[in-house]
Amino acid sequence: MIAVTVTNPSGPDSIEVLELPDPVPAAGEVLVGTEAATVNPADYGLVNGALAGRVAGRFEPPYIPGWDLAGTVRAVGEGVDPGLVGTQVLGYSPWFATAHGTQAGLVALPLEQIAAASGKLPSRELTTFGLNGLTALHLLRAATDSDGAAVETLLVTGAAGGVGKLAVELALHAGLTVIASAAAKDREELLAAGAQFVDRDAPDPGAAVRRLVPDGVDAVLNTVPGTAIGLEAVRDGGRYRSVTVIPEPERGIDVSRVGVSVDQPGLAELVRLAEDGAITTKVAQAFPVAQAADAYRALAAEQGRRGKLVIVW
Repeated sequence: MIAVTVTNPSGPDSIEVLELPDPVPAAGEVLVGTEAATVNPADYGLVNGALAGRVAGRFEPPYIPGWDLAGTVRAVGEGVDPGLVGTQVLGYSPWFATAHGTQAGLVALPLEQIAAASGKLPSRELTTFGLNGLTALHLLRAATDSDGAAVETLLVTGAAGGVGKLAVELALHAGLTVIASAAAKDREELLAAGAQFVDRDAPDPGAAVRRLVPDGVDAVLNTVPGTAIGLEAVRDGGRYRSVTVIPEPERGIDVSRVGVSVDQPGLAELVRLAEDGAITTKVAQAFPVAQAADAYRALAAEQGRRGKLVIVW
């Protein structure tokens, strides 16, 4: 199989596309012929060495990056229905737990880490909401499934980003009133999706939210990397959920950071919503696997791009 690898992570120039032995599915696994795999910021963190502290001493190089993929089941291990062979699937792999990357032509994954698709979407679109979609789904659930008063109004920060846009779409699909915080250039797209809009660069974004919801929103979903924003927009006793850093709690607000985990029912729900057109599957650019390093260079040079970078086989 052809795989994207990195042995001495120091940036895109350290990527090698290599021919490696084909994996064999173990009991309870399926072997997926990868057709597309998204390049995520976490992958770039591995490739440029920023995550060296999380992998050194735990996993042996060469590392294969990748958290999600889409492709077709080629074979199954013991205990798995052979009728799955030939099925298009979306797969998710928890890289930080297993270092089992998805940017390879063949990937063996446990059955609980894939969801079947109908073939309605091309694989390069299907892979775009693997990691990001599960992250957004878990973030929304963490805000709405807690004990206490129901969540009806929601602020999403970073609402035009990879996780944020999906969080907006999932919340709207759930029937919530959504206020989207993003750059002015993203206003029309977010309004068209059904959200209300506040400019992230407004002098007082919290006041802008409270002009729409005077008592404050029931919850905030913060998807902006490295910063905890939006707490001032939450009502007393509300909820603040973040995929990044969290603020000090105040006014009885329940504050917590939310991670992503293996969730086969969640993955299947995302596939269904995407095939129904309820969530975005935008590909900004696709790169043949031989040009994988260029995909990482494009990620590093991001200038307000909307949509995902995808490696294709």
